[in-house]
Amino acid sequence: MWNAVPFAQYYINTIIIVFVTYGVQFVTVTLAAYALAVLKFKGEKLVFLIIFVQIIIPNDVLISPNYTTLSDLRLTDTKLGIMLPFFGSAFGIFLLRQMFKTIPKALSEAAVIDGANIFQIIFNVYVPSAKTAYISFGLVSVSYHWNNFLWPLIVTNSRGKYTTQETPGMFPKP
Repeated sequence: MWNAVPFAQYYINTIIIVFVTYGVQFVTVTLAAYALAVLKFKGEKLVFLIIFVQIIIPNDVLISPNYTTLSDLRLTDTKLGIMLPFFGSAFGIFLLRQMFKTIPKALSEAAVIDGANIFQIIFNVYVPSAKTAYISFGLVSVSYHWNNFLWPLIVTNSRGKYTTQETPGMFPKP
């Protein structure tokens, strides 16, 4: 069995997909959550409402439009194609926004007095203060993408791009 199916390649593919997706989510979710928690801008409540509603919509509902978009971009059968729809996370933004709202403004004000710019404030004040939220989100994200079966099955066509959840031969592809 180990010689017939390249499980090592499938594990490598899965590990790359899971950790690159979480790495990108870490940055996008952090920036979006900071913007929604700390910055004041026109339409802030509408943006938050749209993100909140996105939590309610299951990912399986978006398979057809996501596949069409990836097909138009010629990203089907690539690792990037598997990861791209998940580079943002409404759940992560919501979780971190709520956490960032609990961090005292005095910490960021002290950083401004010390000469920190906005990115230094985010990554030296807010991120360390929200370690538990990042660990929680990381567990959810990694377990979801590790166990994701349907999306990689739809996007991939070649055997070298399969993940550990796909069973080669179960669903023959043309």
